[in-house]
Amino acid sequence: MGREGDSRSATFDDTRVVEHSMKGFVFEGQTPFEGRVKWVRSFEDVAGVDEDTLVLLKQCSKEVAIQALVRCRCAINLTQAFTAHIQNGRVSATPYAVWSEWTDCDEPLEGDYARISIFSTPCEEWTSDPLRDVPPVPADSGVLATKGGKAAGLLLLKNALGRLKLTAYVPHFIAIEIPTILQWLSAATGADSLDDAYSMMACKDDDIGKIERAFEQLASAWIDEHLASTEAASGCQRWAVRSSADVEDGQKDSMSGTFDSKLDVDRDGLPAAIRCVVWSLFGKEAQLRSGNARMAVVIQQMVVRPRMAGCVFIPHQADSSVFVLEGQIGRDANDLMNGTTDADVCAFAVDRGGSAAVTKLMMNDNHDERTRVMIQGMMETISRQALALYFAMGRGDMEFAVDEHGGIAWLQARALRSVVEVLDLNGYHRAAFTYLRSLAFNVALSNCIPPVAFRVLDGPGLQEFGYTHGIRRRDFEFH
Repeated sequence: MGREGDSRSATFDDTRVVEHSMKGFVFEGQTPFEGRVKWVRSFEDVAGVDEDTLVLLKQCSKEVAIQALVRCRCAINLTQAFTAHIQNGRVSATPYAVWSEWTDCDEPLEGDYARISIFSTPCEEWTSDPLRDVPPVPADSGVLATKGGKAAGLLLLKNALGRLKLTAYVPHFIAIEIPTILQWLSAATGADSLDDAYSMMACKDDDIGKIERAFEQLASAWIDEHLASTEAASGCQRWAVRSSADVEDGQKDSMSGTFDSKLDVDRDGLPAAIRCVVWSLFGKEAQLRSGNARMAVVIQQMVVRPRMAGCVFIPHQADSSVFVLEGQIGRDANDLMNGTTDADVCAFAVDRGGSAAVTKLMMNDNHDERTRVMIQGMMETISRQALALYFAMGRGDMEFAVDEHGGIAWLQARALRSVVEVLDLNGYHRAAFTYLRSLAFNVALSNCIPPVAFRVLDGPGLQEFGYTHGIRRRDFEFH
């Protein structure tokens, strides 16, 4: 119930309504948002969400967000990161907004019946001219067939930086190619095909441990043969081990979050990390989304002790004339990319005659003036490079890091232009939720394309279902 005597309370259908106002942006639905307030941070909080609930998402994981969003009346994401707004996105039919600040000082209390008015906060210096629509640059098919999508994207980035003569770099990497991984799987499992290997992985018996050890021994021998020269060239002692399947980072789907990555791995931990990444090929989500995928693995130099790390989205979902940069200061951006933390710094930029100009910069209050000046300079340089790479590559979803010496490292660039997904209607429950999370959270929003339609495999033929219809249908059938 509402607070007695609150000057901002009103009576509505015999329920005390507490009025609030905030600055933010409404992605779906209309202001005001109204309902019984429920703060959601973890799975335990989802139990109290129903069709009358106004959910306030605060630094919760993607899995938690999707389960709250399919149950609630409306939702507001309070995490101070555009990345979290994308990753923890929305279900199309659910009114959804993102928050920048409360204008009445008080936060809604758990259990209040609240009516929240939302006022948009455009930057006065934004232009009305949209960014140029740049067609995506396809990765070389030969590279995709041998090194997979992530390695192909890194090579595109490296070549673009060279052509543009930008003072930035792609951290040194080496790829274990798809044919090599297939040979290791065959030798470790005795299987003649990926389907046979998957069947063996699905059997939880004592042979699994033997298969894992055999695979890691092959990986260890490869590392001894191929990595020594890379270590000498880069001086690297810590590595990121990342999937590079042939279905990743493509024109239609990034497959983001489908396969595993292992960060900050030392030399001794590489065989096990490689095995874990390859094993994610046989996970429920990977099988549900792309059962015929083949895996390569990228071993890449970690940017240790970064001054800042983050991401760029070109263009912005709310205004196609601008783009947004977000970062974490003094650490990697893993939590930021997971949607479970606030951004330390956020910048909005526009295209001014082919060069980027930062029009708005927001950062938390924990930085002294010297650090703030440094951050301003980094964001301006990163925005200029990001815009140049976007025009050169047609890829607007990029990750970056600034190393301890001030050098800018570009870690990934993806293009998602259109998406059609295929879903087995009789699929595994938890994997289906994971699939819907990935579909709903970071395909349409991160690339400013309309909410996607997807096809559901139902019996002998494919039937078309709307974006929300498919999600709701799964929700009803599984609950």
